[in-house]
Amino acid sequence: MAVGAKERLRDDKVEILGVIGDVRGKHVILMDDETATASTMVEMIRYLVEHEQVKKVTPIVTHGLFIPPAAELLDAIEVIDEIITTDTVPEPEVMPARLVRLPVAPIFAEVIRRNMIGESIGPMFAHWREPWYKAEDEAR
Repeated sequence: MAVGAKERLRDDKVEILGVIGDVRGKHVILMDDETATASTMVEMIRYLVEHEQVKKVTPIVTHGLFIPPAAELLDAIEVIDEIITTDTVPEPEVMPARLVRLPVAPIFAEVIRRNMIGESIGPMFAHWREPWYKAEDEAR
């Protein structure tokens, strides 16, 4: 895992200060909560390619607004294999070519259903490994 540090200069302009962690030459999964103009995403990918020799990036964004010219900017970046987002916001007028939109309604519906009948939502996340705090407790 690595963390990118940035400074926002304007709404559409950021400066990447660096990356904490080892990503040199790796396939990077770049996560962000929201992408509107894609300025942060574009600058971070540019930094990763130029300074860390990253060859492949998969951006994952919870809320993909993709306000023009975001799609055009992202489409011009060759190291992006696909861009993954959810359908938590309306579909943008212009979408990046390699965009995959995942629906959130089924998981929300299942959580609500289980809550209404008093059933645990824990089994929905059974594929996740044990939380770090449980592993430490069991080791004692």
